[in-house]
Amino acid sequence: MATPIAPTPTLYGKDADRFMRIRKENEGKKLSDEEMAKIKSDSAIFEQWLTFPF
Repeated sequence: MATPIAPTPTLYGKDADRFMRIRKENEGKKLSDEEMAKIKSDSAIFEQWLTFPF
């Protein structure tokens, strides 16, 4: 049987304002080729850690 999923927290006040400000600052922002290569490299390493024998 699956375990229940906790409800998503709701942000209020300063936390909500900060979240929306950061979200707007990053909207439409493109990653550089170096940043994208780093993300792909890190995700490949992470996927190796998640190999489960079945």
